[in-house]
Amino acid sequence: MYRMHILPLSVLRQSLFRNCSRSLLLASWFGLLAANPLHAQEEPESPISAENSSPTENPADEPIPVRFQRPPALSASVRYIFQPSADLDSAGDFETHQAGVNLVKRMRLSDKDQVAISLGYIWNDYSWNSETSTLRADPWSSVHFMSLGASYRRVINDDWTFFGIPNLRLAGESDADAEDTIMGGGIFGVTYEVNDRLSIGPGFGLMTQLEDDAALFPVVFVQWKFADEWSVGTTGGSGAALGPGLQLNWAPTNKPYRANLGANFEQLRFRLDSNAPQRNGIGQDQAVRLGADFHWIPGPAVDLSAMVGVKLGGEISIEDSRGNEWRSEDYDPAPYFGIGARFNF
Repeated sequence: MYRMHILPLSVLRQSLFRNCSRSLLLASWFGLLAANPLHAQEEPESPISAENSSPTENPADEPIPVRFQRPPALSASVRYIFQPSADLDSAGDFETHQAGVNLVKRMRLSDKDQVAISLGYIWNDYSWNSETSTLRADPWSSVHFMSLGASYRRVINDDWTFFGIPNLRLAGESDADAEDTIMGGGIFGVTYEVNDRLSIGPGFGLMTQLEDDAALFPVVFVQWKFADEWSVGTTGGSGAALGPGLQLNWAPTNKPYRANLGANFEQLRFRLDSNAPQRNGIGQDQAVRLGADFHWIPGPAVDLSAMVGVKLGGEISIEDSRGNEWRSEDYDPAPYFGIGARFNF
């Protein structure tokens, strides 16, 4: 006899939330990570000037520039993020401390060509109280993310700009074998300047993933300055966020401050070490971040920031060394707080 199974409303909501999150991921994925040196981190005075990504991270957050401005030749950014205890669904809780640094070197080859190289590092420390959860005790502790990126951008004509962004990343616990933590790929595309306030463009990306198929996906980039002090657009992560999303920017003219409000999908995927519950397996922490960044810019060489927000739809999962899921736990909405600074040279 055929039986109809009706899922609880809460399960349907979780499923819909995750599917929407993954759709957002495919819409504007790794091309704007923290290692993306041609997008965020440009001159703060112009919210539609040349941009992380990010993983990471990224104070200016203007994803696709309309035309070259005069960015600093070298910039260095640091940040610290604290997430207080977040309850796991079955039992227990965890908290995280995150610290990161990013260096970006920019070179203008001509009036139409610009190249940048970036080096980024993020340390994520997890503290667990999960002995009675399905994850088992302390699934991982300190996780390290390193990235090396290069970007090339060329102004084709008055309307079109081409960009290419290759990226190499390492993600794993302290004792994980380095060769098992490597991921890489790139993103390529063009942007069209509709007018001096709107640019839009298509692209595509190819990214390898730990113990998963390489992802080939389309991306769409939008940057719209809809008012003198306001703009909205896609972003690769700003402030506390490391993944793709949508961001609203407020940059008052001739003022030493500005603010951003955004939603980003963040997926941290990394190699576990040989002492993990799944030896040399995969750990993953994913969520949607809703947050705001507040910036004070006392001079052209310094940008100081504070960050606050909440992580929604969070999920912790562990996979074996072949990428098969072993344990998974949802966690409650988790607030976070942070500070950051960027220095231009």
